[in-house]
Parts: sequence; structure tokens; C-alpha cells
Amino acid sequence: MSGAVQQTIDQLSGLLRLVRRGRWTCLAIAWAVAVLGCLVVVLLPSRYESTARIYADTDGMLGPLLKGITVETDLSRQLDVMQRTILSRPNLERVIDRAGLASRAPDAVARERLVADLKAGIRVTSQGWNLFTVAYRDRDPAAAQRVVGALLEIFVATNLGVSREELAVARRFIDEQIAVQGRALDEAERRLAEFQKRHAGTLPGEQGYFASLQEVRRQIAEIRRELDGARAEQAALQRQLAGVPPTISAARAAVGGVGDGRRIGEELAALRRRLVELKARFTDRHPDVLATEEAIAALEGRAARAGDGTAAATVSNPVYEQIRLRIAQKEAEIANHESRLARAEAELARLEAQGRTMPEAEAELKRLMRDYEVIKRNYDELLERREAARIAEEVDSRTDRVSFRVVEPPTAPLVPASPPRLLLLAAVPLLAGAAGTGAVMLRGLVIDPFDSVRKLQRTYPLKVLGAVSEVVTPQVRARRRLGNMLFAAATGLLFLFVVGVAVAERLQLTKPLRTLVAGQLGGTGGA
Repeated sequence: MSGAVQQTIDQLSGLLRLVRRGRWTCLAIAWAVAVLGCLVVVLLPSRYESTARIYADTDGMLGPLLKGITVETDLSRQLDVMQRTILSRPNLERVIDRAGLASRAPDAVARERLVADLKAGIRVTSQGWNLFTVAYRDRDPAAAQRVVGALLEIFVATNLGVSREELAVARRFIDEQIAVQGRALDEAERRLAEFQKRHAGTLPGEQGYFASLQEVRRQIAEIRRELDGARAEQAALQRQLAGVPPTISAARAAVGGVGDGRRIGEELAALRRRLVELKARFTDRHPDVLATEEAIAALEGRAARAGDGTAAATVSNPVYEQIRLRIAQKEAEIANHESRLARAEAELARLEAQGRTMPEAEAELKRLMRDYEVIKRNYDELLERREAARIAEEVDSRTDRVSFRVVEPPTAPLVPASPPRLLLLAAVPLLAGAAGTGAVMLRGLVIDPFDSVRKLQRTYPLKVLGAVSEVVTPQVRARRRLGNMLFAAATGLLFLFVVGVAVAERLQLTKPLRTLVAGQLGGTGGA
């Protein structure tokens, strides 16, 4: 065992020996403290509490019918307003006059203090949804009852419903907000209409844009197939033309002169009819018109050469001319296809560029729709609240929104609510024992006697030769036993004394003593 632990044990043992040797002093101090403590507890002024309960009917007959239509009152807000209204200074001064407490405040300072005491002592609490309790404590039970009764009169007389002025202010505010939200709604509708007009055909959910895009792509594919076919036919004709001589001998041409002239005339007539039709559909610079005019000029030249007879040795080969005519027609057809392809590709580029702007347009449309829906919802809610406020104002002007009924009237209490004397009396023996023990220990610490060899060795650096033990004779042992019995009896008597005082307090036998002392001290009212 370490030296510090041994030293602590020696100190505790020394304190216990000091208490044992001074137990009669400890008991005497405990008796004094117990008697004084019981006297103080008994003479503490009693305070009596008077309570009353009030039922607040916030619904009435119209409540279930108008639920969800009119403005509904908040009960917690009503309780807060009720507490502030009841505990206001004018109401507390009215309570002082009605409860007969004016005699306690002979001057302005005393009246101010009394008002502060009332404000601190009155309690208004909620029990359940619409049941309230009003309580007040005073040294006079009759005065406590009168204070609670006066509070009830003020409480019932004051209707705490929603005032007409508050409803009128609320309606004016709602009307102003409706006007503001109405202007905002018109502006949102205008912006949305302009956006839809500006992006017509390309908005999300519309089929016109995608149908146009698919149609243009289909046209481009078809035109390219036709163009490839025309170019292939042109190449085949050019290869065929390369194998045909441009002229033939006059004798060979005369063999078929009459029939060839008739055929050239028929072809000229057909080409002239086609030229009329093309000029009706296209301009003079259109590739088809130009190709047809060239074909007509070539046939007319052939017809003129054929009419000269056999003057020339050679004449133009009609097969060669026919192939050249067909090549010219294919060139006109290819030019037409290329022109159509260019227009279709330009339209496709325009649609694709327009499609790249669709995400931005879609995001802008969502933002505009979100703003519009928020403003529209707020506007509709304001309209509903204005109608609810109008109905609530109409109901408030014709009926009482809140009615109060006294469920439990105040009574004059017979048993004090404070102080808790039985609990305080139970603490008196503990306090007395602690006081006696502490006094003896304090005295021992001040005297600090040498009651052990180890303490003497720690105090002085000298060698201790020995210690003389006490020899207890039978006579001494008998005296000590008698002393212990007397100490136990005195201690038990102390506890019996405290218990007796507690029983007397329980039976209200100490009330005359408090009344007597209060009268001697000039107190007013009961104990």
C-alpha cells in the first residue's frame, strides 16, 4: 500500500475518532439545528392556489359547415393573444380593484410592486386542444379565489376572435397582391405567345418540323437517283455517238429522202409543241427550254440541207443528229436535277441549322412555362383566399367566432400549495446531522490532536520509543455502554421530535402558531 493511500486512511480514521469522542457535542448541535429548522419550516408563510378551467369554443355551429372555406383561427395564437391580453397592466389593475387587493398598495410604489407580483404569479396554461387553466397563488385563500374570479370575468368578457379590422387589412393586402399577380400573369402570357409564334413548327412536341426534315431528305435521295440515272444515260449516248459518222453520202441519203423528210417534220412539230408547254411552265433561260430550242434549230438545219437535193456530195447523218438531240435533252435533264438537288440541299441545311437551336428553344419554353404556371398558381390561390376572407369577415360580423364557458369555477383552497413543509421537514434531520458532524470535524481539524503513533512519526523527525495503551476496566466499559445507550436514545428522540412536528403539520395543528406569529409581525390575511 502506498504512503499516500495510507495517509488518507489514517486521516479518515482520525476524523471518525474525533466524531466518536465528540458525539455528544455533535448531538447537541444537531438538536439545536433540528429545533431551529422545524421552527423555520413551521413558520414559513403558506401560499394557497386557486384554479379555474375555461372551455374555448372556437367552432360553434358554423365550424363544421365552413371548414376549409373560411379563414381558420390558430388556437396556439389565440392562447398567446389571451395571455398577453389578460396580463396587460390595465387588466391587472382592474383585477386589483375587483379582488379587494387595493389595501395592500397604499402608495404608487406598492401598487407597482403588486402589479408585478400579479403578472408573475398568474399562470394561463393549455390543457388539450381548447381547454385552459387559470391559476394564482396568494397567502390568503380568499384573495386567491377573488383574483381568479376577476380574471374569469375579464376573460369571458373579452372575445378573442379574429377582429374585423384585421380581416379588412388582410383583404386589402390580398386585393393588392391579386392586381400585382394579374399584371405578372398577363406579361407571362404575352412572352409565351411571342415565343410560340417565333418558333412555330420547331417547338418540342410538334410533328411539322420532323415531317419536313424527312420529306426533304427523301426528295434529295430521289433526285440523286434520278441524277445518277440521267448521267449514266448521257455517258451511254456519248459512247454511242462516238461510233456514228456525222455525215453520209448523198446517194445513200436519197434512198430514204421522202420518208426522212416526213419524219423530220413530225419531230419538229412535236418539239415545237413541247417548247410551248415548257415556256408556259418555266422562263426562257430554263435549261429544258434552251435544250428544246437547240433541238428545233438542229432539225430545221437538217430539213434545209435535205431540200437542196443532191448538190452536195455528202449530207448530215440523221442517226448522228438524233443521238446529239438525245444528249442535249439529257444535259437539260441533268441541269434540272442539279438545280432541284441544290435547292433541296439548301432546304436541308436550313432545317438542320434550325434543329440545332431546338434544345435552346426547348429550355426557353420550359422556363417560360414554369414561370407562367407559378404565377398562375399564385393568382388562383390569392383568388381563393380573398373569397375565404370575405366569407370569414361576413361570419365574424354576424356571429361570435370564440365563446368561453367556465368549466370549473375558482374555489377557496383549504390546503396550502406551498411551501412543501413535509419535504422540508424530512430534510431537517439530515441537515442537523450534517451540521453536528461538520462542527465536530472542524473543531478536530483546528485542534489537530495526535491520536496515533504514525501521525506523531510523520510530524516530528524523532524516533518513537513506544505507545501506552488504554486499559479498559469493567467499570469504564459499563459507563461507556450506558453512554452509548443514552446517545442512541437522544438520537432517536431527535427523529421522533421531527416526526411529531411533521404529523402536527399534516393535521394542521401548527396553523394557529403561524397565525399568531403573523399577527405579532403585523401580517395581514391568513396563514
